[in-house]
Formats: sequence, structure tokens, C-alpha cells
Amino acid sequence: MIPFNRNTSILWVIISILAVTLIMQSCGDEDDGIRGCTDPESTNFDALAEVDDESCMYNSDRFFGIYLGALDCEENALIELSNDSTTLEITQGVYSTRDSVTLTISAGPNFPPLSVAGSITDNTLRVDDTISGIPFPVLGEIVFLDVSTDATVQLAENNQLLSGPLTLNAILSESGADFITSDCNYSGVKQ
Repeated sequence: MIPFNRNTSILWVIISILAVTLIMQSCGDEDDGIRGCTDPESTNFDALAEVDDESCMYNSDRFFGIYLGALDCEENALIELSNDSTTLEITQGVYSTRDSVTLTISAGPNFPPLSVAGSITDNTLRVDDTISGIPFPVLGEIVFLDVSTDATVQLAENNQLLSGPLTLNAILSESGADFITSDCNYSGVKQ
């Protein structure tokens, strides 16, 4: 039996520390493999990646943001939509697909903000959606409109300029009678 004294006590502490250190090193982080984007639907998919590092990027990511620009519409007797301070805000859509987006159009005081669903393919944002029952003031009265939006806008290669045709078609919710159709062009810069 080894006699217990101050020297053996120090020796046991040192041996214990070394043993714990060796055990911790052997159980520590091992190489998990190549890290990168493992989603083949992303724009930066890495076929060699074995561990997803949450760096995946998608076409829709480039579109997200607020664009300030000009809405140039044909003349209309009931409402003036054309203005130089129209904003389009593009956010992640309500659907679970990566290319689903929500487009909110704010065309100034003459028309309430309108949020519609769209989808993205490559550099193109496509919207073909109808929102029903939008309250709209006409000659001191409120009418309810069903507004259809049809747009195909392009994001330039610099990811800053968004432009293309946009058509708004409004009918009276109650009667289905035509209210207004405006063919417009939009050109805006990401803020």
C-alpha cells in the first residue's frame, strides 16, 4: 500500500487532471464532415457538403426588401394611380414553398395598400392574385372592391432594380360591375 502524504496527494491530483483531460479530448468534437449548404433547391447548394451549416440561399432571398419607384399608369377618370413614390415591399410568402412571396403595393393616398401573393422563378416575380372586399372611398361613400393584380416584374442582375408591367383590375364586390382597370409600368430601386 502506498503511504498517503502530501507528495502522493499532489501526485493523485496531477494524475486525475491528466486523466480527465485525456477523456475530454477523446470525447470532444470530432470532425463532422464537410460543412455547407445541403439543400439542392438553393442557389448555393454544395454537393460535397455533409453537414448543413444553414448558409443556404434562395432566389426569393434576393427579392426581399422595399423598393421605391415610379408607377406609370394609363390615364383614368376615376383615380390617379401614377406617382413617383410607389413602394413595393416583398416579404416571405404565406405558403411553405421557397419561391412564395407576398407583395405589398403602396401607391399613395388614392389607393389603399394592397398585399397579394406571388412567386419567384429566376429573376422574375409573377403575381396573379385577387383580394376581395377592399373598402374604397368614392365621392364621400365607401364601396367595396375586388381587386385583381397581374404583374410580371424583373429583378435586374444587380439585385437593386425591379421593373415591369403591373395591371390592377377592380370590380364592385356586390354587383361585379367593372370599376377600374389600370395598365401600369413599375420601376423601383431597392432601399
